[in-house]
Amino acid sequence: MDNIPQSIGWVENDASIYSVIEPSAVEKTLKEDGFKILYEVNMTGLPITHMLPHMRTGEPNENRSLLISESDYNNAAALRKIEPAKLSGKEALYIFPYGGLDYQFVHKGEQKELHFGNRTIQVTMIGQRNQSIVAPIKAATTLMVVDDQLYHEITADVPLKEMARVRGMKLKIGKNQWKHLVKSNKCLIILIIINCKQELRFIKK
Repeated sequence: MDNIPQSIGWVENDASIYSVIEPSAVEKTLKEDGFKILYEVNMTGLPITHMLPHMRTGEPNENRSLLISESDYNNAAALRKIEPAKLSGKEALYIFPYGGLDYQFVHKGEQKELHFGNRTIQVTMIGQRNQSIVAPIKAATTLMVVDDQLYHEITADVPLKEMARVRGMKLKIGKNQWKHLVKSNKCLIILIIINCKQELRFIKK
């Protein structure tokens, strides 16, 4: 399913530690139960707020997104064969994860203020993509992509503990593995069948 790009995905609200689950525990469990990891995603981002129009009323409404670098976006997009973003200066691209919703929250050329901590930066939107590259959960439900240089300028003085980390693992799932529920003392992997595709999502026990 396009809305769940990796078989397993989770977000750490504090990028400096793993409090949801250790990746090594995930990998160990998967290996023991015969699942092969095709690729992994590991990126950090800065939680921000910005205004978007309400879908029904059109009134400005505060929304949260995860600010990520163009390189991190393009690396994850390439794994899904999605066209890379091309940004420069203070340009930004808004990523809404649900492809089935035909609604434009932002428009090309729109000026937008991004808020983080006690700081504000103004960017020029190059548009919106309704296509997820990571699991749309918690801080990473929607993404705001900016040029690498601008991203590093914004995050240079931000402690890692104030940033979020997004992890994802795409699995190769055999036709007889979809019924298998994998349990350990730390987590439960629950199989989710959506649109005839077999996807796994980690849920903390």
